[in-house]
Order: sequence, then structure tokens, then C-alpha cells
Amino acid sequence: MSQHEIIALRCPSCGSGITEPSRDRPFGAEFRCDGCGITSVLIVDQALVPLSTLQKQGEKVCVECGRMVLREARFCQEGHALVRLCNHPGCNREFPVDHQRCDFCGRLQEREVIEIASLRGVFYRAKPGFPPLAEVGTVVKANQVIYVIKWDGWKEGFTDCQSGHSGEVVAFHVNDGQRVDYGDTLLTIKLE
Repeated sequence: MSQHEIIALRCPSCGSGITEPSRDRPFGAEFRCDGCGITSVLIVDQALVPLSTLQKQGEKVCVECGRMVLREARFCQEGHALVRLCNHPGCNREFPVDHQRCDFCGRLQEREVIEIASLRGVFYRAKPGFPPLAEVGTVVKANQVIYVIKWDGWKEGFTDCQSGHSGEVVAFHVNDGQRVDYGDTLLTIKLE
């Protein structure tokens, strides 16, 4: 456990002094009172709040800044994300940002994801005559157009292709003008 400076903390239930954290949390520390057994959470403003109070009020704590937020909130007041999308194709559901596994499909979440081709055609970083939509090092948001594919269906045209995730583009695995097929690996994104 990391070191914490304890300044006259008292159990919010019985008033007993508390000196040792029982478990580290991303936003502070969890304490268990030896007197009454109540579990409390130390948050950024150095207030002890009974864990059961958080659950009764329907609130949760931002893992980045320790601010209290409503359970259904997607961002805290500081703008930190409270949920993220599962990075596995076929799931893409939101779950708490501090969980290592998706609450719905149970898959372990990777810190880097690959974007794959969803159609057959020729890969381009931009339409002819325009600057690239993304380069290595570009920070992209989910649903942002990051490349185009010129497809050869019954009518030729370009399809704008969006990122499925937010993060930094760390590698392209195909070259401009290269033919791609369904499921080909196009680029890698390091998740935020």
C-alpha cells in the first residue's frame, strides 16, 4: 500500500479514530473502523464518507479526481470520463472506466486496439487533394473520420471510415493506395 498522511480522521458513524487504510483505491483509500466495523472512503477533500452512504445516495466517485457524481453520469464535473466502450467487436457497450474487464462480455480490455477494414477497396488516409485525416501521433475521438476507402462496387466512390475508439494513432499497417479486404488490420490506436 502507498503511504498516506492521516490527519485526525474520525469514523463518521461512531467517532472512533482511524489510523490505517485497509485498502488503496484509485481516488484515495478505504478505511474500516475497528470500533463499529463501518467501511469508509477517504476522498480528495479529506472527508471520510461511509461506503454504504455512497451506494444509498446513488453516487459514485471519479477515479481521477475523487469528486462525487451521480451514478448515471458519464463524466465528472472536471470532465474526466467515468465510462468507456468495450474494445471488442460485437460488444462495444459502456462500463466503468476503472474496470479491467467489460461488465457485459467479461473480456479483458487492451490498452491498444486495432482498427480493421469493414469493406473491400483501396485504403487512403484522405481523399485526393486533401490533407491526411490522421497521422501517427494524431489523437482521435470515437466516431471521428480517420481514413477513407475507395470501393469498387456497382458505382465507384469513397466511404468515410470512423474510428471505433478514442486514443492516439500509434501505427498504420497499410500504405496509401493499398488494396484491403474485409477484416484486414489497418491501424493501431493506443486508448486514452
